[in-house]
Amino acid sequence: MPAPDAARYGLVEDHPAARGGAAVSAGWSFTPEDRKRAAEALKAKVAAGARYRRDWLDAPSWDLLPREQGIRLPAWWVAPTAAALRMWHKRLRAEAFSTVYGCSPTHLVELNPDVPLRAFVGQMLES
Repeated sequence: MPAPDAARYGLVEDHPAARGGAAVSAGWSFTPEDRKRAAEALKAKVAAGARYRRDWLDAPSWDLLPREQGIRLPAWWVAPTAAALRMWHKRLRAEAFSTVYGCSPTHLVELNPDVPLRAFVGQMLES
């Protein structure tokens, strides 16, 4: 029997996902080509993130602090963006970003080009 949204998501009748196979999750199915493209995209992101510093002395404490607050840190390869810094700051702090850091999120990223988002969030948790 086809999934209810098979036509909506472009599933074909003979596809295992359209028959309610294990590949269906909330109406979505992923072909082997989709999985391959996703894996390649992830490898590219990880490779792009290899330029970020990882030799932080506080890194072990950054693994423990989020557990206490019930959150997960971003991966080491995730690039810091102004929007991501604002989101994490808003989630963890009550004060204005510029009050705490003395500059805008955009300027903070420009000043620290080799710092991953994980390090910024770890430092937010420490203070």
